[in-house]
Amino acid sequence: MSDEAQTITFDNETYNVADLNEQVVQHFNILMKMQSESTEQAYQLSKTNVALETMSDRFKTLLDESEIKPVEESIIVTETKKVKDD
Repeated sequence: MSDEAQTITFDNETYNVADLNEQVVQHFNILMKMQSESTEQAYQLSKTNVALETMSDRFKTLLDESEIKPVEESIIVTETKKVKDD
């Protein structure tokens, strides 16, 4: 093992690991786990977004290849009738 003191850096400050009490170490470990999970979730979201784009493009291609046309928009006209006051 190296004679150099182990350190951690947080908020642009460096601390000696030997100076940390048990509660601080526990919180630091939780913080590291949460950052890791956040990174994993960001990766999964990015992967899902790419998959959605790919599937949307493929769906559009299938519609085009099958010559399936969108329906015409219908305009619905409604009338408002006034009720006579007595």
